[in-house]
Amino acid sequence: MLKLLNGQDNPVLNIDNFYIDELWSGLDELVFDIPITDPAYKSILEEAVVEYEQPYLVKAIDGGSSTAKVKCQLNVDAFREAMYLSYTNESDTVAGTIEKVLPAGWMIIDHAHITSRRTIELEAATPLEIIQECEDTYGIIVRYDVKAKQLHIWDPDSFSPIGAFASRDLNLKEVNYKGKSSDFATRLYGYGKDDLSVASINGGKPYVENFTYSDKVISAYWKDERYTVQENLLADMKRKLKEMSVPSVSYSCSVLDLAKTNPELYGHQNFELMQVVKLVDDIKGQCLNHQVVQYRRYPFYPEKNEITLSTVAPSIQTSVKNLQSQIEKPSSTFRQIMQAIIDNTAASIAGFDGGNMLITQNTEGKPNGIMIMDTDSKETAKKVLWFNLNGMAYSKNGANGPFSSVWSFEQGGFIADWIVAGSLLADRIHGGTLSLGGKNNGDGVCKIYDSNGAEVGSFSLDGIRATKGKIGGWTVEQNDIVNDTNAYKVYLGNGTNENKDFIVLELKKSDGSKVYPFWLRASGQLGINLVDQSSSVPAITIGNSDGGYMQMGADGFEVHFNGDSGDHYAKMYYSKDGWARLTLGSYGEEKARIDSDGMIQTRYGKKGSATPNVHINSAGTILECGSSSRRYKHDESTDLGELDPRKLYKLPVKTYKYNDDYLSEDDPRHGQTFIGFIAEDVQSAYEPAVDYDDDGKPESWNSRVIVPALLKLVQEQNERLKELEEWKNEIISANHG
Repeated sequence: MLKLLNGQDNPVLNIDNFYIDELWSGLDELVFDIPITDPAYKSILEEAVVEYEQPYLVKAIDGGSSTAKVKCQLNVDAFREAMYLSYTNESDTVAGTIEKVLPAGWMIIDHAHITSRRTIELEAATPLEIIQECEDTYGIIVRYDVKAKQLHIWDPDSFSPIGAFASRDLNLKEVNYKGKSSDFATRLYGYGKDDLSVASINGGKPYVENFTYSDKVISAYWKDERYTVQENLLADMKRKLKEMSVPSVSYSCSVLDLAKTNPELYGHQNFELMQVVKLVDDIKGQCLNHQVVQYRRYPFYPEKNEITLSTVAPSIQTSVKNLQSQIEKPSSTFRQIMQAIIDNTAASIAGFDGGNMLITQNTEGKPNGIMIMDTDSKETAKKVLWFNLNGMAYSKNGANGPFSSVWSFEQGGFIADWIVAGSLLADRIHGGTLSLGGKNNGDGVCKIYDSNGAEVGSFSLDGIRATKGKIGGWTVEQNDIVNDTNAYKVYLGNGTNENKDFIVLELKKSDGSKVYPFWLRASGQLGINLVDQSSSVPAITIGNSDGGYMQMGADGFEVHFNGDSGDHYAKMYYSKDGWARLTLGSYGEEKARIDSDGMIQTRYGKKGSATPNVHINSAGTILECGSSSRRYKHDESTDLGELDPRKLYKLPVKTYKYNDDYLSEDDPRHGQTFIGFIAEDVQSAYEPAVDYDDDGKPESWNSRVIVPALLKLVQEQNERLKELEEWKNEIISANHG
């Protein structure tokens, strides 16, 4: 069921008839209906979190007389927090580009493995908008796993048919067909920056061709100034023409999801987003592969599932971007039409040489307004300007309207299809988005003045500046900020003499006394005071537990790093009893320890054992040890098998000296002759007793292996001596019998 995360009781919504739209854009939607009498309905507000498998944000509530339709969108607010005022990826791969703007804690799962490099340049873009630009530029789609903080990159062109199909005879309940070929082309001429052409790497041809659908030559032109590399331009020309060379066809299908209702029999009919499905259209006589571009999924009613199939992947971002480009580009058709309207309107006003005026009257025959018309009759006039004490209205559809522009004097409101202003004064602006500056209008600045005309604040590229007034629940006092409860105060370098070079947080306790838990000096000194805190609570934490962190508290200091092999850490802590300890560990296990009394221990390779491998006690004695308890061993046997110690008979005992570059001259072993084993000889004779270095080369021999083997030989020799002694006694007894 759905769960409403409202920060309180997190009630479960008793609703199962909901659906999830899995969208090509990755911004999936969850939609459900709820009775307005449901006790939980009052808690469903815009931006509230509704959870099913993933968290969704409530974006629209359409309430009716009995039920309300609630529309939610996947919660990707983490990708909307940052803002890049001027962004460029400096020609990078798609994974490299997205990696640079990932929110903290998120990771990329790259299924596409696209190595081509492209250039992306954006102004005032969030990470989400940069990723959407990547989808268009690299031809990929992105899926968000918000719970796991994973961003999945997919190449939709890499999907091949897997046997799933849709037909009226099997699983199609309803089919809606849409097709168009307005952008159809089989030959594409493409150019990049400075008229970059692909002719030199494309057999002398500045174009590419695709006759998969038709053998007609239909040419089209495409230019993108971002391309500076011929190979990249050629690759994307082919990708673009692949879409253009086939008519755009889409099917909105109500499909019986057989894989969900009967997985044993129809498991191969499992529909997923991006999957290539063969659609059998018996009416149009077509059997073509299409891609699933939208999947409407009813988790509890799979028989209601719907899919949308298309030959061309949707690209909403591209459409929006092209529209914006048309608006901003001075030479665009849109801007030319706008300018023509402005010019014609100005000419008509300047050249107006006469007209007709009518004084209108009320039912009592008294004047109540003036009407200016394009004819001498109210009945025949088309263009009419009518004004009185209530306001002014304009119509180009006659005196009875409808009116396209209205100005109310009493309400102070002006409504028009277009408003063009050099300066605009307003008491209030409701709704929409207020944009300042921009690409073609320079840097935007918003200034705020008090009643005396003094500037008290501003918003600009330099940031937010305020010299007085309020920010949320805080009051600005010159360079200090004071909370309205008067319980908190932040000094920003303008406090008392002792605090003027500080950033200081001041807190007032219930008894009226002041404490200062945080300060930052101009010299760079950072102070965090553990006032009224338990000694177990860390004073400073840098980083987070997902990617590694450093933590310092009242009882010590520790550093953690979470790598592929698990958590690795170093800790230094102490007790009130007067001892201190440094520990190193990984995989949740302590591996080494140094105590303040001089004791050193290592536990490499052990899990759950308190016995160290190497022990240096407080007296300086080095002990190599290991646990020999049956608690840590299994598969005991006296049959040595491959560990037959008689192999040691072939191990040569040699004398040797250490190389001069191995030991320093002050080492007592320097230049001395020793008796012992060579590690390579041990490897040949009795390999289990060899210790290897990190490169896999023989480094030393292990006495814990050789000594038990030698003992086994001694035991065997002892048994043999006993047998010989008994045999000798038998012979002596027989001879003297």
